[in-house]
Amino acid sequence: MSEVTLEIGGRPYTVACEEGQESHIEMLGGMIEEKLAAMGQLAPSRSQNLLFAGLFLADDLHEAKKSGGSVAVIQAELEAARSAKSDAANAMQEMQLERDALLSERDTMRSDLEALKSNLTAAEAERDSQSAKAEQLAAQVEQLTQAQDNSPAAPDVTPQLTELAEALEKCATKLEAKVAGP
Repeated sequence: MSEVTLEIGGRPYTVACEEGQESHIEMLGGMIEEKLAAMGQLAPSRSQNLLFAGLFLADDLHEAKKSGGSVAVIQAELEAARSAKSDAANAMQEMQLERDALLSERDTMRSDLEALKSNLTAAEAERDSQSAKAEQLAAQVEQLTQAQDNSPAAPDVTPQLTELAEALEKCATKLEAKVAGP
């Protein structure tokens, strides 16, 4: 056992306590001294003033215990706020993942668009090339037709010309399908 001497209201009091509890007892004595000093002289005797200080401290303790229920409410609200924060963080993470997926899809679509533009350019070049060939063939057909009209012994090339026209028509249809895309 250990002893601590407290000075309260200008008078020394010796209190016995367990080893290691000296500073705690001194702190409690300091609280009583502060309460007593804050009260002033309420009663004519020192013991009555000490009683009033004890009553005021007991009242403070009672109020603290009463408000302890509100501490539980505040702790519950804090836990709810932490839960809401966690939910918001999860929602934010999900939105970021969705945004990243959309950005990836956008990039893929841009790449596909560039490929389609390239295919369209190639198809247009092919169409122009085929058109030029068709014009050359039409000119040759015209020359052959004129030569046939001028020469009575020339063979009839009408079936070949019909076949050529059908081939040109198929080529044009294929090119138009390529340009229109899948």
